Amino acid sequence: CAIQIMYLFNNGLFVLPKEFTFAQYARRGFFELLVVTVINIGLIVICTSLFKEHKALKAILTIMTICTYIMIFSAAYRMLLYTSAYHLTFFRLLVLLFLIIDFFVLAGVIISVYNSKFPLFNYCVLITAIFYIGFSLSKPDVFIADYNFKHMESVDKMNMYFLTNELSYDAAPVIINYLDEIKDQISSYERLDYIDYLNDIIERQENRGIRDYNLSLKMASDTAKEYYLE
Repeated sequence: CAIQIMYLFNNGLFVLPKEFTFAQYARRGFFELLVVTVINIGLIVICTSLFKEHKALKAILTIMTICTYIMIFSAAYRMLLYTSAYHLTFFRLLVLLFLIIDFFVLAGVIISVYNSKFPLFNYCVLITAIFYIGFSLSKPDVFIADYNFKHMESVDKMNMYFLTNELSYDAAPVIINYLDEIKDQISSYERLDYIDYLNDIIERQENRGIRDYNLSLKMASDTAKEYYLE
């Protein structure tokens, strides 16, 4: 815990330590958290199963859980720092989702320490299912595109490739709206990529039949056609 606090506040918030790159700093924090979480939850389950209830044991297990919460905050901080420098991707958003799930799972762990009858396994399954289903239905690529546009200084070749190739059709209306607004500011190469992107969406929709109908693709195609008509 002391090491994590030192890393968090030694150089000030949202300042990268000199000995790390953004990627190294974020990945190290996440994998440290993953290992510590597994170990701590395993120890807590073993201790509550094999040993009799005791105030000292409960205090130790509570401290372990609090330390894990510090690890969660540290990992989230590192990922936000990474995202602020290199924008948001699906994997980075998935990591943040894991941290949120981990936060609630640990809350259940603390409850189980003080209430042996608490159905910890069922609680963990329920929490994971709720957040995963909610995440799946929330159209994360739309959020990713919107976030990146708000924090992107300019659209270069790499950004254009990511937007038009890595994100799903859910994000297409957001991408098309934004790129159409700045089409006079992007280079001719990026503009050609943008036109190819529109053509590809429209062509894919026209080649789809009823059996492989995709609502997101249909909405993206309709948006693309609107801008073509303009």
